[in-house]
Amino acid sequence: MDLTSSLRALYAPGVAYEIATPDQPIPDMVLDVAARYPKRAAIDFFARQLSYEQLVEQMRRCAGALHQAGVRAGDRVALVMPNCPQHAVAVLGTMLLGAVVVEHNPLAPSGELEGEYARHGARVTIAWSKTLEKLTFLGRGHTTFSMDLTTALPTASRLALKLPLKAARDKRDQLTSPRPTWARSWTRAMRTATPWNGTCPASMDDVALLIHTGGTTGVPKAAALTHANLRANVEESIAWVPVLHEGAEVFYCILPLFHAFGFTIGFLRPSPCSRSSTPPWSWPPSADSPARSSWACPPCTSACWRQPRARTWTCPPSISPCRARCPCRRLWPKNGRRRPAAS
Repeated sequence: MDLTSSLRALYAPGVAYEIATPDQPIPDMVLDVAARYPKRAAIDFFARQLSYEQLVEQMRRCAGALHQAGVRAGDRVALVMPNCPQHAVAVLGTMLLGAVVVEHNPLAPSGELEGEYARHGARVTIAWSKTLEKLTFLGRGHTTFSMDLTTALPTASRLALKLPLKAARDKRDQLTSPRPTWARSWTRAMRTATPWNGTCPASMDDVALLIHTGGTTGVPKAAALTHANLRANVEESIAWVPVLHEGAEVFYCILPLFHAFGFTIGFLRPSPCSRSSTPPWSWPPSADSPARSSWACPPCTSACWRQPRARTWTCPPSISPCRARCPCRRLWPKNGRRRPAAS
């Protein structure tokens, strides 16, 4: 028995041996899900939700802001941020233009960041305001946007940070810093941008992401991942864990997006399944969501997409809904309870 056959013998039941890589780049994947489930929650950030419809609007507005800053297909856009909705929007907006996302650890020292910038050559950066003091090496020809993390918080939390109390001031100082004169406001750029309504010009073989790796064994190096690489990672993770009934799962993106596992599994993996992500971007939606009655099948394949329209859900939680029909042929109706087997 060869090595491949030996390894396949260890696969769990229902796990496919081979997968087909989709032919859509990352932004198109999100647009497809949003077209079918516009009102469902895509991101829940400390109880403030962003629907798929809103996520797409923000993605297009981000692309418009970057386009106005001179970003074009193939250009590199550096992101120096923790996990937050602005990070997700910046990733998708950059990729929508056909540009390349360059991820950075916001906790990295200035010298390490300077070396990484020297190698990848990005001319535009979106950075958390708390990291800007480490980016003073960026020259005059560089466009730097300052991102205020507090703007993504719920209204009550933002108001609490403004209270004239020491605890509020300390927490505010942990989350944001004054914007230096050499940086632009990302909040203002997003607010005034004209949404970019073009299609993603990238092919599947175009580089979508530069993510730094190898930092535990030496100087972090930028690994280049194409749209095909990322989509394959998503499909592999769907196939590898077939026991999840994806329309009823919650994904917590605890790992940072500058980490390969956090980016692909925490962020992109939930995307084709009516997603979630960041602590605690949550899926499924809350009980009072108008979309509640429509979960039961994940929108991760065209076969599953057709089921909610026909109101006959046959995807079982024990077999990958992307790979097989329910062997017992019993339906999963809207109330989430399986009908009894026919006698």
